[in-house]
Amino acid sequence: MNWKLKLADWLSDGLLGKYQNQINLSQTKLNQREITIDSLRSELQQALRDSERLQAQLSMSEGFQVELGEAKVELQTVKSQAENSQYELEVTKNNLEVAELKLQSALDELADSKKWLEQIDTPIQVIEIKKLLPKGEFEALWGFGLGTPKSGSTISGGAIMIKGWVLGRKSPVDKVQITYEDKTVSEFKTGLARPAIMQQYPDIPTAGISGFESIFSIVGIEPETEFILKVVLEDKSIIPLCAICLQKES
Repeated sequence: MNWKLKLADWLSDGLLGKYQNQINLSQTKLNQREITIDSLRSELQQALRDSERLQAQLSMSEGFQVELGEAKVELQTVKSQAENSQYELEVTKNNLEVAELKLQSALDELADSKKWLEQIDTPIQVIEIKKLLPKGEFEALWGFGLGTPKSGSTISGGAIMIKGWVLGRKSPVDKVQITYEDKTVSEFKTGLARPAIMQQYPDIPTAGISGFESIFSIVGIEPETEFILKVVLEDKSIIPLCAICLQKES
C-alpha cells in the first residue's frame, strides 16, 4: 500500500484498508467465478456437442428401429409363408400317400384279376363221379341222376354246372346242397321239368318236376378238389348222393 493509501486508511481509522481487502477478496472471488463460468461454459459447449451427437445417434437409432420393425414384419410374412408351405407340403404328402395306397390297391386288384383270369382260363378235368348213396338210404329215394358234369369231361370258364334230378320217397325233397370239406358252397331247389322222369315214375306226381340245375364258381380251387352233392328232405334228413372229383390240368 503506498503512502497515500496509508494516509487515507489512517484518516479513516482503517476502514479504507478493510474495504480494500474486501474489494480484493471480491475481485478474487469474481476472478474465480469467471474461471468457473468459463469452465461451465466449456462444459456446456461440450454438453451441447454431446447432445448434438446423441441426437444424431438417436435419429440413426430411430431409423434402425424403423428398419428393424420392417424386418420384423418381413420376417413374420416369411414365417407365415413358410408355415403355409409346410401345411401345403403336409397336405400334398398325405394326398401322395393316399394316391400311393390307391395305386397299390389298384395294382393288387390288377394282380388278383390277372390271377383270377388265369384261374378261369385253367381247364378243370372231371376225374370221377363217385356214387355215395348209402345202402340204408335206398328206400329214402325213388331215384337220383346226374346229367352234368360227366366223368372225363373238361370244364373251362371258372364255373361248373350241376344238372340232374332227385325224387324223394320217404319225404319230399326240400333242396339240394353242394359241400366242400363239410361247408356248404351252394344250395338250390328242385322243381325243374323232367318229362323223362315223369314217364319213368308216372304214379308219382312230383316226378315231372324233380329236376335241379345250378352253376357255381370253382375259381381258386385246389389242384385236386372233391365236392359232395347232397339232398335235404323235408323231414330234415340229409342224404349224400355223389362226389364230384376235379383236377386242374397242368
